[in-house]
Amino acid sequence: MPPAAFANLWETIKDGRPWEGLVKNRSKNGNHYWVKANVTPITEKGVVTEYISIRTKPTREAVAEAERIYAEIRAGRGQQYGLLDGQIVRRGFGVWLGNLASSIAGRIVATTGLLLLTVMVLGWLSLTGSDSVEVFVGLMLFGLLVAGVGTLSVLGTVRRPLGLVETHLDAIARGDLMTNVPSSGVAEFARIRSQIRAVKAKLSYSIQERAERQRQAEEERITALQAMAETVEREASHAVEQVALRTGGMAQDADAMATSAERVSINAQNVAAAAEEALANAQTVAAATEELAASIREISAQIAHSSAVTRRAVENGQRTQGTIQSLSEAVGRIDEVVKLITDIASQTNLLALNATIEAARAGEAGKGFAVVAQEVKNLANQTARSTEEITRLIAEIQGVTSTAVGAVAEIGDTIGEIDQISSAIAAAMEEQAAATQEISRNVVETSNAAQEVSVRIAAVSSDADQTGSQASGVRAGSDEVATSIDELRRVLVRVVRTSTTDADRRRSPRYRVNEACIAVVHGRDQPGTLTDLSNGGAMLNGIAGLGVGDRGTLRLDRFGLTVAFEVRAIDKAAVHVRFAESDVAQPRFRDVFTQLTRGLQPVAA
Repeated sequence: MPPAAFANLWETIKDGRPWEGLVKNRSKNGNHYWVKANVTPITEKGVVTEYISIRTKPTREAVAEAERIYAEIRAGRGQQYGLLDGQIVRRGFGVWLGNLASSIAGRIVATTGLLLLTVMVLGWLSLTGSDSVEVFVGLMLFGLLVAGVGTLSVLGTVRRPLGLVETHLDAIARGDLMTNVPSSGVAEFARIRSQIRAVKAKLSYSIQERAERQRQAEEERITALQAMAETVEREASHAVEQVALRTGGMAQDADAMATSAERVSINAQNVAAAAEEALANAQTVAAATEELAASIREISAQIAHSSAVTRRAVENGQRTQGTIQSLSEAVGRIDEVVKLITDIASQTNLLALNATIEAARAGEAGKGFAVVAQEVKNLANQTARSTEEITRLIAEIQGVTSTAVGAVAEIGDTIGEIDQISSAIAAAMEEQAAATQEISRNVVETSNAAQEVSVRIAAVSSDADQTGSQASGVRAGSDEVATSIDELRRVLVRVVRTSTTDADRRRSPRYRVNEACIAVVHGRDQPGTLTDLSNGGAMLNGIAGLGVGDRGTLRLDRFGLTVAFEVRAIDKAAVHVRFAESDVAQPRFRDVFTQLTRGLQPVAA
């Protein structure tokens, strides 16, 4: 680029005029390239505030001409060339004269000059006295011809640039801002041409700016839509996880409720059996209580009778004691009689002894008396022995009688105690009878309560069975809800992603596949299943222990393919990965991808 071109650029734009010309630029790698540059000042209140720079690709012919002319200018042979508002123009008198002749002013001046010349000729002829009509008519006709030709020339000079202006304005109206605005060759329209170029530059800039703003707005809109889609997907996933968590808790509660209901049913059955057993026992106790009451009544009667007999025995004992006491007194009197008899026997024995003595004195006369005395003595001795025996017996009788009296007294005391005990037993039996009646009443109430408990427990068992059935229904319903919620999440994500292409982050179609794979992460091989595949990534199942951001390689041993990946998201048991672009671009990956997806239809979500 010659310095004169840049000088003309700065001179033009400083003057507030648009500049358009071919410029040779240098790229970052050192190569040069030509552009058709348009620099248009933007003025506000007569002051240039900024510049619009529009660059377009020039034609080969324009580049060749610019290179040739710029080379001549650099070589110092370009004096015949100049720059006007960036356009290469020729210099010289001939060029100036041609430009003047092609201008409106030049043609008006030429026409006016010819008309003035005609008028001057007519005036000169008048002054010389020439009155030839033919000459005057010829001059008049010449003047009219000059005026007509000049007028047509001026009109042509105006119409042709105006036609070009109209053509350019039509192109601008059609939105064609890339057409070149050549010079019309009329100097008066050079400013209009420059302004048309400025308008085209401003419109181009406005269109480009609007397109850039639209692009930015579109990017922002797409980003917002994708963010909204991600938010909806994330919130939906979170809501689904919460619902799944609540559903799982509800399922666990249903299981616990079913287990509790089963335990309640079992316990209710046990309680029912115990209640039935208690009812049977209560009925048995009631019967036993009735029998006990009857026995107590019988015992009370027997005790009452025994008490009466005891009282009679006490009375008889007392009478017996009196009789024995009388017997003891009689025995005492017998003892006295025995003592008397003993005394009599002793005296009789003394009398017999005296009679014997006297009979001995009497001799023969006294032998009979001696026999009688002997017999009396024997009788006295026998009486003495009998008396001794009687005394012994009486002593025994007295001892026995004393013992009997003591025994009878003790018997009386014992019978008295028995009577007291019988009275106490009778009172206790009366209390026992009352208690037994109370027990019988309580047993009856217990029996009724046990029967009521049995009925209620049967109802509880039925309710527990029904609760267990309902819990099973709730468990099945929670499973269905979990499945439906997961399906809702997929549908919601699919709807959000497919509602508009801008919200779909996945620019490549996805396919459902089922291929065994091995993920190598942190030096460990983890077998899994490739279930979702696209040109940009995949979804892996059955692989645990990975985190978002982890990097590794995916091996498909059946195809001998290895692809580097990065973990982008983790959803339940699924791991979402993105493939390395360098590996995706390899022909081997495309071949394997084609084999895996052949005959499959892409999925939306």
